[in-house]
Amino acid sequence: MIRMSVICVRWYPTFVPVFVGVWFFILFSIVYRAQFPYKHVSIQKRISETFVFDIEYDSTKHSDNTIFHVEPWNYDYDSDDELLTTPSSLKVASTRTYSVSTSAKITASSSTERSSALPPKEPTELTTKFQGRTFQKIATLEIYDSKFTDEFDHGVSRDILDLLPVRTHILDMSIPEKDVKYNAGRIFHQLNHVSIKYNSANVKVVYLSGKQGFWHHPPGMAAFEQCRIKACKITYDTKHGADADAVVFSNPGQLPRIPPFPRKSPNQVWAVSMIECPMNSRTLKKYNGLFNWTMTYRTDSVIETPYFKYQKYKDVYTKTNITTNYANRKTKKVAWLVSNCMMTRSGRMAYAKKLAKYIEVDIYGACGTKRCPQIEDEKCMRMLETDYKFYLAFENTKCLDYVTEKAVKALKNKVIPIVLGAPKATYQSILPSGSFIHVEDFRSPEELAQYLHKLDKNDTLYNEYFRWREEGEFIETKPWCRLCGLLHEPLLPPVWYNDIEQWWRPKDVCIGKSDWADTLS
Repeated sequence: MIRMSVICVRWYPTFVPVFVGVWFFILFSIVYRAQFPYKHVSIQKRISETFVFDIEYDSTKHSDNTIFHVEPWNYDYDSDDELLTTPSSLKVASTRTYSVSTSAKITASSSTERSSALPPKEPTELTTKFQGRTFQKIATLEIYDSKFTDEFDHGVSRDILDLLPVRTHILDMSIPEKDVKYNAGRIFHQLNHVSIKYNSANVKVVYLSGKQGFWHHPPGMAAFEQCRIKACKITYDTKHGADADAVVFSNPGQLPRIPPFPRKSPNQVWAVSMIECPMNSRTLKKYNGLFNWTMTYRTDSVIETPYFKYQKYKDVYTKTNITTNYANRKTKKVAWLVSNCMMTRSGRMAYAKKLAKYIEVDIYGACGTKRCPQIEDEKCMRMLETDYKFYLAFENTKCLDYVTEKAVKALKNKVIPIVLGAPKATYQSILPSGSFIHVEDFRSPEELAQYLHKLDKNDTLYNEYFRWREEGEFIETKPWCRLCGLLHEPLLPPVWYNDIEQWWRPKDVCIGKSDWADTLS
């Protein structure tokens, strides 16, 4: 007994650090998962439940009293898409511009009549092989049957490649290109395109990898009821996965470390959905050469899925008078509701503390001294509208095109968002013009504070940041509707990502605390 006690005492100093280390690791894991929950909520569900604006109703502009509807012919779809970022080279590039006709609405049937009047011309196809699979490339774009016009196009004739992120003969989307210009109106083309070969009796099967509770979509056709193309159905039955028309994985969340089954044919579409940034998602190396389509917030995704998208009305040509004083009775300056203080790579906490030296910054939640019962509660958010003029919409990472719902929370509650995260061009492409302040427009937090003080003292200048409420609205981009529509377009050229990992995580796609201006120079 004495000998055993001596041995325990001798090893006690060694066991204590190990025991403490194990418990520290467990607690760290719990905190990390709390800060970065992998419980996925679909883009449609997140947007439709969170961002219903109490915007001024105008019957001449809206089809109903809601901010989320798509009435395509009422939008000037290039108005706020003048600048986008180029993921491959990380340079700011201007997008293609389209001339918009004011002619009457043209339905998809007119495309059929026009194409049938032309002499038949079959596309030339080349065959290419990689990793044991055979794919077909379209060698010429002069395909009469691929032309389409619908209500959204205002009579402008387009071809099938307008549905893809880039117009190129290179169909391997993982190959980087320099100074490529992206198709800014592509989301709207996909929303409203109906293939001239569409057959509603031909129901496409979409297999979602994982559990239904993760995806928040019921099996069957219910998810596509509000779509222009409805002939798709969802299944979670693994027995039907290998034979489905499309197989969709989510990263992180429902992405197996290795593919769960072999791909049945080159015609089967494999897609990956990613709404988290590269820093918070799994490696995709095991899926190189397997994915055809991407559903992410990145502008160069086949199905771009931003957290939100603002669109101007097409008939807004002159500045409207701002009749509401949004600064009225607001006595406080800057607010920030935040609880994630540790897992941030953007330097946002340090920036906020420096800014607080020059202007009042109230931080609510675990990261600050202010308290709100539930910082995501509606009453707490409404406090922003009544008390504050500015809101820090700071992302925890600086990744290309990565903008979450933080900025829209500010716009919803009628305060000006101060943004930090993606390059300014990204915010310009998805937020209303003149509705936000980007930190990189200022050389220092002190200079930003001086500008905020200027706006605080001048209601006219302050109210200019709310002109967007009279000129457009946020729309739902319906990524699953667009997925279904593309599955029903047989003339869409086959695309794939031979190196999906390199596409998702190229050099400098995410940066540290430095400014994008320094990285892009």
